[in-house]
Amino acid sequence: MNVKFEKIYIFDVKEEEAYTLEFKEGVNLITSSDVDGTDRGKSVLLRSLYHALGADSHFDKKWNEKNKIYILDFIVNDTMYSIYRSQNLFKIFDSNEKLIFTTIHRSELAEFLGKLFDFVIYLPDKNTKQLVIAPPAYSYLLNYLDQDQYDGTRFNSFKNLAQFSNFKTNVIYSHLGIYNKKYFELIKNKEELEIDIKIKKDEVADLVKMKDRTIQILNGFSCPETTAAKMN
Repeated sequence: MNVKFEKIYIFDVKEEEAYTLEFKEGVNLITSSDVDGTDRGKSVLLRSLYHALGADSHFDKKWNEKNKIYILDFIVNDTMYSIYRSQNLFKIFDSNEKLIFTTIHRSELAEFLGKLFDFVIYLPDKNTKQLVIAPPAYSYLLNYLDQDQYDGTRFNSFKNLAQFSNFKTNVIYSHLGIYNKKYFELIKNKEELEIDIKIKKDEVADLVKMKDRTIQILNGFSCPETTAAKMN
């Protein structure tokens, strides 16, 4: 996926404060200062970028996320979009500021962004084991490393990743392009065929039970053969 960050707005509705930063083409550097040291909000900024896009970032306890509203302007293949996030509410606007999507469900957001980015990660559901579209955070795991939370191969840059077990292989192979859209389509088709086979087997088993029950009921019952009388 080719996604570029253009501009981010962060509003604190309680403190009535706002912060904005515009990004330029190429490498953008945010440095510490001789005055306030490293306490310049670099980590907060990076976390806010992916938080706005649907991941749940690890903010400091002083950062009251419930009071924050995020608006991120981003470019996908030379087309501008804006995403608005207020807690679990997401809205996406096109380049003409027209609302094109809104949801409070992360699964719906993942599906929409997957089509927009032309990149999606499928992971097996813990209960059904069937592949489902993973939340947006899994699509960003190799793009952002949280300096305070990242722990080698544990992939802890975002919250709520424990909803899927053994997700690392699918995530890494998807980012490397080994698991692509065609691969996941074939896996989904295989799962659907396996479900159909199970349904047919269950139907056959029910018919066999019915046949055996009928034979048991008719056991010892004699019914002479008859032929229909011919009509003159």
